[in-house]
Amino acid sequence: MKKTTAFVLSGALLCVLATTAFASDPLKLFVNGKEVSNQPLQMLDGSTYGPVRAIAEALGAKVTWNGAEQKVQIDAPESKPLQLQIEELERALAAGSPEVAAQTWAHGVKERNGAEQYAVLSPELRAKMKDEFAQAYWVTGTSSPAVESYQLTHEKRIDDNTYTYNIEFSYATSTGPAGQEVRAVTVKREGTHWFLTQLGGEPTTQPQAVDQKVTLKDGTTLKAPGDAQLSAKVQLRIDTLGVVKSDDADSAYAGVVGNHAELKAQELVELPTGHAKLLTIERTMPAGMNDDSVLHEYWLVILGPYAGRDDMQSAYTLSAVYANADADGPTVKAQLLELAKQWVVSIN
Repeated sequence: MKKTTAFVLSGALLCVLATTAFASDPLKLFVNGKEVSNQPLQMLDGSTYGPVRAIAEALGAKVTWNGAEQKVQIDAPESKPLQLQIEELERALAAGSPEVAAQTWAHGVKERNGAEQYAVLSPELRAKMKDEFAQAYWVTGTSSPAVESYQLTHEKRIDDNTYTYNIEFSYATSTGPAGQEVRAVTVKREGTHWFLTQLGGEPTTQPQAVDQKVTLKDGTTLKAPGDAQLSAKVQLRIDTLGVVKSDDADSAYAGVVGNHAELKAQELVELPTGHAKLLTIERTMPAGMNDDSVLHEYWLVILGPYAGRDDMQSAYTLSAVYANADADGPTVKAQLLELAKQWVVSIN
């Protein structure tokens, strides 16, 4: 597709930047550092005007005049090769199966790559979302919390040309897991490839409804997912996470605390809401963050069922985090256990 620009002109003049020594000196026109000589320039009401053809051709563009419509058309020289390159990249990403289409879109969400997401959208969704992607410079989502992982779940065949999927996104911040989100997508065959035609809608399955909350010292109630201050330097978080079910309990708890974490100790504790595992964690920052901080974390975890998934389980968590030597570990542990007496996990 050739990129064109149309100008409606009252004369053959275009507003451009120019260099002037003094108002009385002749105005000079430079394009990419090279002077375009013998071209008349005018200063009108504080703006500098010059001939459109000279400027466009100096930039390597082709200029044509449409007398019937009184328009100047400028064709940028690199627009067609660039458009062809983009089309070839999109063709390379075109999905040969519904699962690959959903996987490609989910990977684009994880990597915050709007172009990768766009490549597997239907023409209708592309038209609807292109401006949104462009305004964000094709970078989507947030850096924190960021998508740490994803998985496709609950494939449903509607007909030979239509499938739906749930996609579970697991989020994390520098302090650890930050919850999950389930997105439903519809994938349809168009020609020989598959494209997403709908984003959103109610997931086919939902984690089991849980009323998880804790009453803070000031009497306020913190519900999951949520954050508060346990003390001046200690962050408190309550959350419901999804983890892969395992016959090895230690593996299940490792899935709760996430990456870059070392399990230092664990113990069973009896709370009013039920039996919980207390995990003592030390976490370092990823190498790319250039941060040598060490986070000290205490996690209270209760494992429970996950609706609609035999291979998953829910983890109800109440955790306290502080950095380096900002707090005293035994004191933070005691504060968390005392607060946990007001922790309620009620599975509906």
